Amino acid sequence: MRKILFLFVALSFTQLLQAQDSTLSNTTFNHLALSVSALDRSVDFYKNVLNIREITNRTKMEVSDGIKQVFFQDPDGYWVEMNSVGNIKTHVESDATPYGNNKEAGHHLVVNGSDIYYETYGEGAPLVLLHGNGGNIANMQPQIECFARKYKVIVMDCRGRGKSELGSDSLTYMQMTQDIDAILNRLKLDSAYVIGRSDGGIVALLLAVYYPDKVKKGAAFAANLTPDTTALYPFFYDQVKADRKESDAMIAKKDTSQNWRVVQQRNRLMEFQPHISANDLHKIKCPVLVLSTDRDIIREEHTFFIYRNISKANLCIFTGENRYVTKNNPDLFNSTVARYFDEPFKGEKLRQ
Repeated sequence: MRKILFLFVALSFTQLLQAQDSTLSNTTFNHLALSVSALDRSVDFYKNVLNIREITNRTKMEVSDGIKQVFFQDPDGYWVEMNSVGNIKTHVESDATPYGNNKEAGHHLVVNGSDIYYETYGEGAPLVLLHGNGGNIANMQPQIECFARKYKVIVMDCRGRGKSELGSDSLTYMQMTQDIDAILNRLKLDSAYVIGRSDGGIVALLLAVYYPDKVKKGAAFAANLTPDTTALYPFFYDQVKADRKESDAMIAKKDTSQNWRVVQQRNRLMEFQPHISANDLHKIKCPVLVLSTDRDIIREEHTFFIYRNISKANLCIFTGENRYVTKNNPDLFNSTVARYFDEPFKGEKLRQ
């Protein structure tokens, strides 16, 4: 029988519980932050609002003695119970694999003076997973569990996320590219399949540009080449700038409610980087599946530009999905990428 571990924290979420119908299907909760190991969860986890996540199908509400209670699964699959008097209870299945905090699978490597943490799963051809800006290893759980059946999966906490140190320098995409190259070198792997989402997609592209022999095939999901509104929809780029300014102000006030330097560096990364040119993309020689959705924060025409400038690229746009397809519809995402990696590259004749 599975044991359940209860973690108690207190915080007011009354506004989140003002739903009128009892199903709460399609209710939007503005509550979720960086995914961390369940055992490290705290009030700050739920106070640190980074994303608006849509909770569907796995949510229910009960009313007992006038107190509303909501049950839902967070992005890492952990059940969370909240009620209108400010209590939160996180239910963790103790025999679940603790992705991102797995002593059996975890490793550390110092790269350019910073401790970089990564985990490995499965056996077979090496495959690298790269998470997004606000994520960590745990966010890639659906991809780890799928691809570890056939591949040796290598997944790292990118700098400043999870267990990896930020370092003393400003955060850059090239730093993270060098980090994964160093991990591959440590493992004595000359090449790997690479999957990246969002910021991880950018790193996947840079790895193929600057370390072309290291990438057998790549899958870059929701990546952008430039930090501006030619690539990003204005509402998102404006939010990035606002979040960076907020972190600047909190650092100036010496606020310690959270690690504002990490928040600042993460948002500066998106506000001022990357700078990948068409000529850079022309250097990529391996097959690359360029993926996005028709409801993403990356402009569709920008994704098409990436596709058109990689000689051995294929394009996939998921219809009716958003950038959380890797979590909300992992079977669709995983099967698409798995098939691409399994089959020979197709498309040379159409490009001639």
